[in-house]
Amino acid sequence: MSQEKQQEILDAVSAEMQREPVETRRLRLRLFREEDFPDFAAYILQKEQQRLAGNPEIDTTAQARELFDWVLHPKRAPRTFAILLKEEDRAVGNFSLGASPYLEEEPRLAQLRGLSFSLVLNQDYWNRGLMTELLRAALDWTFTHTDLDYVNTGCFSFNGASRRVQEKAGLRLFARSVFERDGKRIPTEEMLLTRADWAADRAGR
Repeated sequence: MSQEKQQEILDAVSAEMQREPVETRRLRLRLFREEDFPDFAAYILQKEQQRLAGNPEIDTTAQARELFDWVLHPKRAPRTFAILLKEEDRAVGNFSLGASPYLEEEPRLAQLRGLSFSLVLNQDYWNRGLMTELLRAALDWTFTHTDLDYVNTGCFSFNGASRRVQEKAGLRLFARSVFERDGKRIPTEEMLLTRADWAADRAGR
């Protein structure tokens, strides 16, 4: 898929997600607002969250502010959404739309149209089933609001908890790749859910 076509897909899905937000019993997605910065800084500075998500090391509130400003006012169409916990009315993580960089040359996906999800959650809210709940809803939303053929997610191979969340939501291992940053090479697992498999999984629920 050309870069221009991928850009069109991401812009269209982002716009639709702003019009018809993903929502679950406990969670809702919306664009970040200025008042979300304290909540954003609270989780983006967590070291274990940084390690598992592969995010750059951020040590100061000033660094968190710089990243938040990019999220709040991106140069392209907004693609990063706040994950709101309804009962506390606060942002507990973020959900991002993106391309599938490790699958661009994958022959099995030739002629197919898809995108990638990435999710980050404040570690104070781990082990509550929130990510499984949101990921399932986001997959359902994508295959009912768009005509895309697949959704890709991923995780580091050592992150078994993330893999299990993705499997519970219906994604399956599709390919293995390597994440490179600062001279480090970390094995990763690319997960995938096709429209056909989603329809079959949904029928069996």
